[in-house]
Amino acid sequence: LILTQTTAKKYFGNEDPINKTIILDNIKHEFKVTGVFEPLPSNSHMHPNILMSFNTLKDTAIYGEKQLETNFGNNSFYTYLLMPKGYNMQVISGQLNAFLDKYVHLPGMPPNVKTHQATKLTIQKLTDIHLQSHLDDEMEPNGNTKRVYIFSIIAAFILLIACINYMNLSTARSALRAKEIGVRKVIGAQRKEIIRQFLGESVLVTWVALVFAVGLTWMLLPYINGISHLNLQFNSLFKWNILLGVLCLPFVIGLVSGIYPAIFMSSFKPVQVLKGMLKVGDGNISFRKVLVVLQFSISIILIVATSIVFQQLRFIQTASLGFNKDHILTTAYSGTLTNQFESFRQELLKNPAVKDVGRSSRIPSGRLLDDQGAQVIEGGKTTPTNIELKYITTDYGFVSTYGMQMA
Repeated sequence: LILTQTTAKKYFGNEDPINKTIILDNIKHEFKVTGVFEPLPSNSHMHPNILMSFNTLKDTAIYGEKQLETNFGNNSFYTYLLMPKGYNMQVISGQLNAFLDKYVHLPGMPPNVKTHQATKLTIQKLTDIHLQSHLDDEMEPNGNTKRVYIFSIIAAFILLIACINYMNLSTARSALRAKEIGVRKVIGAQRKEIIRQFLGESVLVTWVALVFAVGLTWMLLPYINGISHLNLQFNSLFKWNILLGVLCLPFVIGLVSGIYPAIFMSSFKPVQVLKGMLKVGDGNISFRKVLVVLQFSISIILIVATSIVFQQLRFIQTASLGFNKDHILTTAYSGTLTNQFESFRQELLKNPAVKDVGRSSRIPSGRLLDDQGAQVIEGGKTTPTNIELKYITTDYGFVSTYGMQMA
């Protein structure tokens, strides 16, 4: 096997771990360390501390070669296929149902039902796993494309509010710059030159804002990761496709927010400006009112949505789950304990700090991955159904330990 640098240091300290051995508790087998590897990057869909040779599983004491060759009902393994460039995945996808029907036979399945009707195999791109895969027993909790879209839409709304703010403030301050525009026109400035000047100013302001935003992101990202339990990396911004978008953003935002003030202020007539006869037209006031209404509407929607999400999170944290989750200690169960479990339980209960002890195949906060099908007997005939029965195996101490109330 090979270890990450952190794991190697944990077990061997500063010694060279190569060719030393490790005994894994759940396998009771010696493994030789043949290498140390860098931890996989944060955007990987798996982050193992140890990588073992698959060939090791052929050892009869661990799994056995016969099991590997004949047990098609085992979901313990993740299979990766490296396909030729440009390969049509429909070719192999179309053969999966026939493969299941030939090799996989589910216990208790009626003879008239084919295996692919009860279970299925799927193929997906490696790069799709993080955001688009929500299969049972993923290696790690995945992200969700919908969340990315939702946060992107929120970000776009916030930028739109900022753009409207800039438009309103710029047009509100137009009277202060009217003489500047009038003088520039008198000495020969063209309208397109004045428009370019105001657009350049808005782009420059956006660039300054971007510098502040990058600085704040760098400082606050560790706190955000701590609150959200995410592992967002600041260096992700330096990938060329993201960096290109970030560098283009000030130009886009600057042009969007600056185009209306630039066109409006460049339309001032120098004679009216210099004689103090400039008045802002009704059309402009109406458009500014539309912008203000739009700005406040978006703000209200975001505030209401944030309030609802906050209430949902509070509900998740405080709602009754039907069992007591506080002061419960869970530990892995070893099959070797089965014959002595009652003695073990009585020994634990002698401790005044222990109120009750129970066993279960899964804990209430775990995922319900154990299920079986169901059949209906009608008129002496057995017919299959589409029902899946999720179950947990428990002993008599389970209900009382978790403080569950029976209906």
